Amino acid sequence: MDNKRPVSVLTDGDMAMHEAIQKVFPSAKHCLCNWHMHRNAKRNVRVDGFEGHFKHLMDLDANEVVFEEAWSKMVRKYGLQNNKWVSDTYNNKGMWAYSYLRGQFFAGMKSSQRCEGMHAFFNERLKRKLKLFEFVRCFDMALYRLRNKEADAEAKTDNNDPCLTTSLQPLEKHAATIFTRRLFFMFCNEIIEEALLIFDGRKEEFDHRIYKFSKYTKFGSTWEVSYHPATSIMKCSCKKFEFFGLPCSHMISVMKCEHMTEIPPSCVMHRWTKQARKVGEQHCQAQFSSTLTQETRFGVLCSSFTEMCYYASQTSEGFEEARNAFFTMTCRMK
Repeated sequence: MDNKRPVSVLTDGDMAMHEAIQKVFPSAKHCLCNWHMHRNAKRNVRVDGFEGHFKHLMDLDANEVVFEEAWSKMVRKYGLQNNKWVSDTYNNKGMWAYSYLRGQFFAGMKSSQRCEGMHAFFNERLKRKLKLFEFVRCFDMALYRLRNKEADAEAKTDNNDPCLTTSLQPLEKHAATIFTRRLFFMFCNEIIEEALLIFDGRKEEFDHRIYKFSKYTKFGSTWEVSYHPATSIMKCSCKKFEFFGLPCSHMISVMKCEHMTEIPPSCVMHRWTKQARKVGEQHCQAQFSSTLTQETRFGVLCSSFTEMCYYASQTSEGFEEARNAFFTMTCRMK
C-alpha cells in the first residue's frame, strides 16, 4: 500500500484487534461491524422490540443531538437504565452509531460483509477433507473464477455504454464516462432520489451560496449544501460524500440549479473512476523492486494477466495466440 496507513478500519469488535489497531494505526477511525452489533443486541437484551429499535438508531442519518434524544427515549421506553450492556454500548457510540461516523470515509461500508462474503465464496468451493495438493488446486480455481468475474466487470465498464434513463441526462452521461459501471448505477439512484427533494431557498454569502432542501413527505428533515462557484466545491450537511465518496442527491440538486452539465471535479473521488485501476497499475510497474517476495510477484502477475486472458478467450484466434505465447514464455521462464 506504498506505506499508506488506512484512514478507517472496520472490525467485529474483537478486543485484541481493537488494541492492535490503536497501537499500529492510531490515527485510523475504528468502526464496529453493524451486523455484529445487531447480533450482540439480540443476545444481550431480550426485550421485545428493542432489537429493531437499536438497529434503527445504528443507521440513524441525523446529527449527534438527534441521536442522543432518540437514545434516551429508547432507554426509557424499554426500562434499560441499569442494563450494563446498554450502558457499555452507549459509551462506545462513536464506534458504531452512524450519527457519529458521518464525515469519516468508510467507502459506504457499515459491516464486514465484504470480508465475510469472501469467506463464503471460498467455503462454497472448498471441501473439508481435502489433501493439500487438492486444496491448492481448488483454491486456484476459485481464485481464477473471482479474477475472471472482476475482469468481466472491468471489460463491461470500459466497452459498454449504459442506457440513459434519468431526467438529468447531461449529468448522467458524464457519470457514465468517468465512473465504473457499478458506481454509475449508484449515481443514477441518487438522481432518482433528487426528484423527491423540495427546494427551500438559496442564500448568498460572500464567496459561496447556501442551498436548502427538504424531502417530500419527510417533515422536519432539512439539508444544506454550500457551493463555492469559484472552485465548484460543495459541502452537504448529510456528509454522504465524505462517508462514501459519491455525490448525494442534495449535491446533484445544486448541480441542477446551477445548470451544470458535468459533475465538478471536487465531487468525483478518483478511486471510483475508470482510471483508478489503470493509474495504480502504471504506478506498480514503475515501483516494483527485486526485494518483493515471490508470493507478491505471483499475485501481481496473476492480476495482470487475467484481463488479457479474458479478452483472448472471446475468440478461437485470440485463444490460440495467447496459448502459444504462454507456452513459449513458460518454457523460457522455466
